[in-house]
Amino acid sequence: MSFMKRTPRANFNGTPKSDEGLSISLANLRIGTYGFGSSSSNALSQTHAIHETGHNNSQPGPSALYPDSMWTSDYFPRDKYLGAGYYNNYQNNYLDENLESANSASNGGYTINLANQNNLVGYNAANVFQGGGGDIMSANSNLFNGALGGLRNQQSGVGIYQNFSTLGLGQGWDFLMLATSKDGSERLLQMLISKDQVIMNKFVYWVLESLFVLITDKHGYYFFSKLIESVNGYQLQQIVAKITSQPELLINASNKLYGSKSIQRLIKVLDKSPLMISAVISALSRGFDQLMTNQIGSLVIVKCLDVANTQQNKLLYDKALESFLHLAKDEIGCICLNMFITSSKGSGRSQILNVIATHSVYLSQDPSGNFVLQHVLGLDDPVFNEKICSILRGHYIRLSSQKGGSFVVEKCLNSNGMIYVIQDLLSYNRLCHLARNQYGNFVIQTALKATKRMLSPHHEALVATLKGDVATLKSGYGRIVYNLIENGGST
Repeated sequence: MSFMKRTPRANFNGTPKSDEGLSISLANLRIGTYGFGSSSSNALSQTHAIHETGHNNSQPGPSALYPDSMWTSDYFPRDKYLGAGYYNNYQNNYLDENLESANSASNGGYTINLANQNNLVGYNAANVFQGGGGDIMSANSNLFNGALGGLRNQQSGVGIYQNFSTLGLGQGWDFLMLATSKDGSERLLQMLISKDQVIMNKFVYWVLESLFVLITDKHGYYFFSKLIESVNGYQLQQIVAKITSQPELLINASNKLYGSKSIQRLIKVLDKSPLMISAVISALSRGFDQLMTNQIGSLVIVKCLDVANTQQNKLLYDKALESFLHLAKDEIGCICLNMFITSSKGSGRSQILNVIATHSVYLSQDPSGNFVLQHVLGLDDPVFNEKICSILRGHYIRLSSQKGGSFVVEKCLNSNGMIYVIQDLLSYNRLCHLARNQYGNFVIQTALKATKRMLSPHHEALVATLKGDVATLKSGYGRIVYNLIENGGST
């Protein structure tokens, strides 16, 4: 396959030249491409036979773009050039306008070699001129698409770019490979310590280009965490703007282990930035159900509750009120909802507890929902415990014979709403039958212990009722209840 393209001949200052006595050929090649068109041979014959890499992790396959004499330049040491990046798997991603081109022309004893190299993260061109026994190197790098205010001109490969090139860091893809490896991320962190704004700007730009890949990687997460602690307010705002502009990618990243850790760290850093943390919360709220049915993703929501105030978290509380029943019925969602309740504060907490108490009859009989109700009762809030226990009045006998429901009844017996349970038990004329039940016997045991501990007159009433048919309790599940009665309420 050939990448040949015809262009008008030009001398150094761009003036068209006549065809007489000139032999110029143009070879356009893709980055990382190993095959060239036949008409590129004239240009390639003037180049060195071995491809210069510039850093250790580059492949030596492609032919050189520069003449051998270039390496004698005082302006441009061999190991510090704006060199060929390693674009693994990226060689076919760009159209002809993003190809490298090698142009060679001869006019008497004067030759010109141009090598234009495109950068994955911006436009990075190196123009190499050789003539009259001297070499000139002009490197124009358009950093961050204008984030630094235009073109940054660097002569002879010196300055901050040398710091990048010594790491083998010439392009954004190089940066991502370094940031997602153990040794590479550590080397990048060494550069981060200086807090040089040119370096920081470059890092931020590259992070924005591959943000969601970076934060979900084990080593990338570590670099990202340190970066957001080191950047200035404007740079942090850029990162937040990028994350919040793509809520779907944010939600997907938050459901992954290191993505969740990265977003949690970001939320912590934004503690003193109310506008930015509100923006992150707003984006997360769009995937509230998805996050709250994932044990990893839910940690991001909980971190918001821990760091931000009630007003900033209003969207999350509103979503919780809308989805609490769906979450409570979900096997994972019920666990995440319990964590949400634990971290909730202020009026938001009161609202979520109130709506759960209102639906306590339904939740107490649901295989997953009963865990949520148990959790709320375990918070020992006297107002809501009283409300739950009073709403469940008339349902305690049925709940006592259910696996999940029996746990709820025991929680009620150990709360300030115990009286509602005792009243239901004493009004049931088959209490010994319940004491022999697989689950009911635990309820009766708890009732006897709780009333004795509280010195309640209802303890004697329970014992008297059970003694009416005590012989039936000597075997099966009733044996422990029988022992409690015989031992005066203690095992």
